[in-house]
Amino acid sequence: MNLSRIRICLLAMILTMTTACGVSSDRPKIGIDPADIQAYSRIVKQVYRDVPFSQDGTFYTDSQSGKIIVGIKQDNDRTRKLKHELRQNLPDQVEFIEVTYSRADLNKVFEKIQSKQQDIEEAGIEMTHLGIQISEQKVNFVFNAFDRQKLETEKEVETFMEQFVAKQEKAMLNVSYEPGMTSEVGG
Repeated sequence: MNLSRIRICLLAMILTMTTACGVSSDRPKIGIDPADIQAYSRIVKQVYRDVPFSQDGTFYTDSQSGKIIVGIKQDNDRTRKLKHELRQNLPDQVEFIEVTYSRADLNKVFEKIQSKQQDIEEAGIEMTHLGIQISEQKVNFVFNAFDRQKLETEKEVETFMEQFVAKQEKAMLNVSYEPGMTSEVGG
């Protein structure tokens, strides 16, 4: 990790802490109570024991509704038990949705792209962001510049990036061109 990325990460952390500290108690609470996340985690561990939930789905907190959104990829005994337990213990804090890809599926595509960073740089592509957007079911690859002698158009960059993932994984990959973007912190 180079020095400029470290600086950006530190700046993002400071901004996050500053923003969090400046919240007025007069405003309505938006977001999820940390105790609810802890309860969710405890229930997942009880239901799944040593088997990771990431194979069956995803979860994230919705900042607007303040709910834990649980995405279920496939219905099976474990996911049915998890739904039952969460509905009993956190009835108003959890919402269930169907998802096409599990967290493990998204992680797999992310790791494939991440492992090809040297090939990407050698092709003259300047990556500014690589991250998983769970709510959108996408792995986002953002670049701000590319060597037009090697790849002539943004579409050629997208095609180049798609070679690193399997055919069925291409729908998870979101390649976008953001000229002028210097860096983005996120996951």
